[in-house]
Amino acid sequence: MFNNNHSTSALRRKLFVSIFTLSVFCTYAQTTTIPTPPDSIPNYNYSNDDQNQGEATTPYVKPYVRVKFTNIDSITNLVTYKEIVEQEESQEDSLYIRCLKMLKRKFGVYGKMIPINKPNEKIQVTLQMPVYTKPTPYIKTPAGTIDFTFIFDIKSGRYRYRIDHIRHLPPANSLNIAPPPVYIEYYLESKSNVKSTDLVLKGADDEIKKFIVELKKRLQDPKAWDDEDW
Repeated sequence: MFNNNHSTSALRRKLFVSIFTLSVFCTYAQTTTIPTPPDSIPNYNYSNDDQNQGEATTPYVKPYVRVKFTNIDSITNLVTYKEIVEQEESQEDSLYIRCLKMLKRKFGVYGKMIPINKPNEKIQVTLQMPVYTKPTPYIKTPAGTIDFTFIFDIKSGRYRYRIDHIRHLPPANSLNIAPPPVYIEYYLESKSNVKSTDLVLKGADDEIKKFIVELKKRLQDPKAWDDEDW
């Protein structure tokens, strides 16, 4: 009888200790937060472990860099495209006629030069062409037109061109059916809508450079026929 009572008491003590230990463990588990390992956090930046100790980092935003023109004439302070091209075999009358034909084909201004127009020596005219903006490499949007003064001087075996007084003629809109022209030098100095005006500046630069490439190509002498090459 004594042995049975003693065994029962020991069993009760073991059961009590087990229940108490389980209760303490459950309470601790409910009040303790197990830290989440870094590799389970989306977009976790491992490089900042030691520096930020888990603090959120501010993403770096690259500052905007404005369009700059280096071809500013030191006397007029105007954006100017100019060059002297040597063509030793070209005659004055030939260069003059080729230039006029090129202008007529591209702009329709043959015979409509402004007063400074000396046969075989000089051409001066105001030209106009469309301009486009390219906010991305895959988008090309019409942005009105540009006009500029084109001067072409000829001497024996060489010529020079000059393009300046460049203006942007914005397209009409619902608020202004006839926006006034704007010299591109104003856009370079303006502090408002800089991203939009920079797109126009870049578009104008692209169109003028394409015109210069075409001009120089059209003014080249045709290849002479070689009797030995047949």
